[in-house]
Amino acid sequence: MKESNNNANDVQVQVRFSDLGGIMDLLEELAPASRQFLRKQGLPPVTRILLRGPPGCGKTTLARAIANETGFPFYQISAIEFVSGVSGPHEENIRELFAKASSTAPSIVFIDDFDVIDSERIVKQLRISMDHHSNLLLIRATNKLNFLDPALRSSGLFEKEFALGIPDEKAREEILTVHAKKLEGSVDFKEIAKCTAGYVGSDLVRVVGEAGRLLMRRIICKRKRELAPDHPLYLEDQWKKPWLPNDVDKLGCTMSDFQEAVKKVQPSLVREGFFSSVPNVKLEDIGGLDHLKEMFRFCIIEVIKHPELFEQTGVGILVYGPPCGKTLIAKAVVNAAGANFIHIKVDVLTTTHSAKGGSAGSRVLSTVKH
Repeated sequence: MKESNNNANDVQVQVRFSDLGGIMDLLEELAPASRQFLRKQGLPPVTRILLRGPPGCGKTTLARAIANETGFPFYQISAIEFVSGVSGPHEENIRELFAKASSTAPSIVFIDDFDVIDSERIVKQLRISMDHHSNLLLIRATNKLNFLDPALRSSGLFEKEFALGIPDEKAREEILTVHAKKLEGSVDFKEIAKCTAGYVGSDLVRVVGEAGRLLMRRIICKRKRELAPDHPLYLEDQWKKPWLPNDVDKLGCTMSDFQEAVKKVQPSLVREGFFSSVPNVKLEDIGGLDHLKEMFRFCIIEVIKHPELFEQTGVGILVYGPPCGKTLIAKAVVNAAGANFIHIKVDVLTTTHSAKGGSAGSRVLSTVKH
């Protein structure tokens, strides 16, 4: 079991709420002050939480931030250890974990990969342990909600679910700003956010890191030119010299650094097949179809850019006809909206075209609908 008691040498657990971006509403609800307020009002704070979202969206980071904000000891384990039996009977692993956390209560128990649990015995032992050990905050995480046994969600193991989704443009700007706050220079993060659709939190952190490394290389090249004019590509003692504040002050990160960094970082959701990259086709690249463009602008682009309208209306449009640019204009609309692009050939899922017959096609279409 991986355990952390906020050791100062553990870099990962030093994260605080101020180091997170794009999830302000969620942070406000989970903040220690909010929990104290509920107690003063005679209301029990939430102690059984499920965090769900795609890989890299910050579930583990958020759990560690909660531990730091509350000052509670942090116990982390993967649910895979419950079902694998590597270190003993499943139930004994659970009892041992909760007993250890209870000995330092109030504590936080974080169980990752919770979707792998499919045993009634494990669910029963979890419920018994949670009821037996009080003063624990239990956080579970999954990036495969559809694989989570429905019995788990209705078993009383969760009091509340929090979704950490793919950050929208505003959230991406906040995440970039937070993580790049120590980098000098003038960068328009709103523009960088526009070209990082589909990037989750971990991807944006990598973008900031790449931009920082580009700055470092530029400073090194500058040093070589100044200190070794006769040998611009090599200086024997160059790596022994300490970094001075003036090095960074004079050469801060630039827009070009971040634009180049974005090119170097492929979104994790694209790598894992969740989404396609944002298309590079623009509406102005398509001739004619002015009426269709205007309809898409009103019904899709503006709706996506204003989520409050999307929640009220929802959008579904059918464009049909022979090969005439249907996919092309769809990509252009996605580009204009700054959204992710998922390409599914719906017609092959119908009863007529489905190789498996009508039942399989109907199930897929029903999933797409919902």
